[in-house]
Amino acid sequence: MKHENPSWPRPPDEGTTEGELLRDYMASIAEAVVITDAIGRVLFLNRAAGELIGRNRADVVGTAFESEFRFIDARTREPVVDVIEAVRRGGARDDAACDLELLDGGGRAVPISLSAMPLRRADGSTYGVALSIMGCTARRHAQQQLRQANEALRAEKEWLARTLDGIAEEVYFTDMQGRYTYANPAVFREFGHSLLAGIEVKQIIANMVVLRADGTPRPIDEAPPLRALTGEVVRNEEQIVRIPRTGELRHRIVSSAPVRDSAGIIVGSVSIARDISERKRAELALREADHRKNLFLATLSRQVRSAFTPIADAARLLESGQATPMSGERFEAIVSNGGAYIFPLLDGLDDIVELMQGRLSLRKQPVTLRRLLEEAVQVTRPFMEARRHQLRVDLPSDRLKVNADADRLRQVVSNLLMNAAQYTRLGGQITLGCRLEAQSLALFVRDTGIGLGQEVLASIFDMFVQLELPGGMTREGGLGVGIGLTLAKALAELHGGSIVARSAGRDQGSTFTVTLPRTIVVVEDSGAA
Repeated sequence: MKHENPSWPRPPDEGTTEGELLRDYMASIAEAVVITDAIGRVLFLNRAAGELIGRNRADVVGTAFESEFRFIDARTREPVVDVIEAVRRGGARDDAACDLELLDGGGRAVPISLSAMPLRRADGSTYGVALSIMGCTARRHAQQQLRQANEALRAEKEWLARTLDGIAEEVYFTDMQGRYTYANPAVFREFGHSLLAGIEVKQIIANMVVLRADGTPRPIDEAPPLRALTGEVVRNEEQIVRIPRTGELRHRIVSSAPVRDSAGIIVGSVSIARDISERKRAELALREADHRKNLFLATLSRQVRSAFTPIADAARLLESGQATPMSGERFEAIVSNGGAYIFPLLDGLDDIVELMQGRLSLRKQPVTLRRLLEEAVQVTRPFMEARRHQLRVDLPSDRLKVNADADRLRQVVSNLLMNAAQYTRLGGQITLGCRLEAQSLALFVRDTGIGLGQEVLASIFDMFVQLELPGGMTREGGLGVGIGLTLAKALAELHGGSIVARSAGRDQGSTFTVTLPRTIVVVEDSGAA
């Protein structure tokens, strides 16, 4: 049994003409087709055309095309008129870009594409116009969605670019050929490059010094962005790089990962590098501080043991009952010497505690500078004599007075003298002097000791810093726990002054100068050196 779909064109009967077949075809297609005569009257429209304007086809045939099909320019919103005349005179028209809108029977503007061509006789004269109208609602909607997607993608790219431009970390992308495709401004700031896109990673690295964290050279093929192209994820790999712009070796942490497309295929790599040089310096400083602290505790232990061992020996002798009257006198001297040795050390430790707690203070009053310096010399003279140093003292007259805390300023000078004696070989020369200048009062201690290298000048006043003594030198007889210069600097600053150390280098001696403001002088000595 044969079934027929009534919406299909009817099968041609025997004798059906070619014109009838064409008419049936145009009547059944989804595209709207209209044919007019030369002056614009509708001769034919198919079902789709009638439905597009909401009119019965029979009512439209014979009417003016312009009265039934009203077009609007989608960009200017102006009516588009004389369509038939324009085609008849100018030839075919093709508005496939959906730039027109057609007002349907309800007055609603429907986006369309319009194609029109003149119908000509054999002699070239025009006898009509054929028009094809295709609704563009779906296409317009798709185009709008595409525009929105492109705008969203552009906005996302702009946001990503602004984000990457603003972060301190270096971010760069590479393609599968190992070429840079993007680098944020941090990369250019750090390395001084003006352009990276299209340049191979290997080419850039070949002109740099790149080391592993242990200081050994890192092969170019081990670069994280290149390893990521093989699928490896590199997390927080430490490296040391010599920055071309400054020549400085800097520590960096690099992470790299493959970039995959929607199918999971690797199309490149992304890398992030962060400079950790400051952190490494801080870690080194902490280790050095911890080492100095341990050295301080060990030295303090030795100093305390040295002070109390003779006292403990004397106490055991007294307990044994073998002590003589003469031994008692000797025991008194041992205890006295031990106290003289240990109490300044304990006082220094108390001062350090007060300094660290911010409680170190001054009690200022006018004092004679000469007397203060003489007392500082007396405190240190036994140690100077024990090491056979020659001490030269250039003192001001009794008329020069300063407004200062006598005990604290004396402590500054005696600490500098003890430091000079400690780091000067036996029989060295040490000078204490005073210099009154236009804006300041300078106290200085100069020695012929082991000197200071440039590497220690910046840290010589730090807590617990102690220089290594050359062979043949010992700290025997001195405090030497690494707090004297720290206290001297703090006390000088409390007086409104400063202290600096200068040295021409190892075995060239040193000069420590305390500079106090001229306002500290209350009675001047015109004869001061």
